[in-house]
Amino acid sequence: MRAFLGIVASLGIGTIITFFTKPKSDEELKGLVIDSFDEAKRFYKGGTPNEEKPGETIRVKFKLKEIDGVSLSQYALEHLAANVGDMIYLSDARWYFGGLRSVHTKVTSVHNEQDTLIYLSEDMKKEGHFLKEKDLTVEKII
Repeated sequence: MRAFLGIVASLGIGTIITFFTKPKSDEELKGLVIDSFDEAKRFYKGGTPNEEKPGETIRVKFKLKEIDGVSLSQYALEHLAANVGDMIYLSDARWYFGGLRSVHTKVTSVHNEQDTLIYLSEDMKKEGHFLKEKDLTVEKII
């Protein structure tokens, strides 16, 4: 009986609110419903998503450098199937952290040095709580 009363109350409240409120426009719901998922990705990235082909997850070492964002090698970009401006996910390579030491960022430049080396800013290292002597994994998001 208690469950039936809960269903009737929910149905009544929903019906009354429907009559006294105006539905939101499609413009206000953009990115919140599955029909506009592509627009949500475009908004999050700030550009056109790169979903041509999936890339690999690679293991890299990092060095600190005074740059904005992340600088990857040409080797890393090819294996990630990424371009400059794409969103990537950097995380500590040790699986048991489960993403606690990680950060989402954009690839801002390419360098021609060691293949498995990336350059990060000091701020990015602090934000991701990365340790200097530990490897990172990199994967392309969009």
